[in-house]
Amino acid sequence: LVLASIFLVSACAGLAWTFLEAVGLASGLAPDQVHKAIGASAVPTVLVCLCMPALLRRGWALSSGTVLLSVCAAGALLLATPLTPWTFAVGATAFTGAWMASGVAQYAMLPGFDPVGRHIALIPACVGIGSAVGSLVGGGLIDSSSAFGVAYDISAIFAVLAIVSMLAAHR
Repeated sequence: LVLASIFLVSACAGLAWTFLEAVGLASGLAPDQVHKAIGASAVPTVLVCLCMPALLRRGWALSSGTVLLSVCAAGALLLATPLTPWTFAVGATAFTGAWMASGVAQYAMLPGFDPVGRHIALIPACVGIGSAVGSLVGGGLIDSSSAFGVAYDISAIFAVLAIVSMLAAHR
């Protein structure tokens, strides 16, 4: 189930990244501003990921992963709302940072379920296939008239399903 959660988060991210630049442009930002906003969203992402080892050492993989996946879903929903430069910047930052850091928490949970490492070896496949599925869903939606809202609603659903899968694995 943790692998399913990793797959779902990767699908969430693959779908979201399909539309991120177009959403930024639709929010009223110029192309160079969109690129700067996406680049700036990496700064909090790096900071959160640097804090993850301390949280994980304290045994907070499940709780931090759940919170971060919730922030990821909220960021996706914010990107589905009426777009302004502010909603784009906040939504992209929340989504990107939470997506990356939740992955760290998910990866940290696997050794507790699989001390031998058989399932851990499947992480790259789950990430790759999940990203491809998310991009395929995004590609299918790209011609839709309301693609942004639908894409980010689906992305949020993927994040929520990842939470459910991760919580179910812990029981």
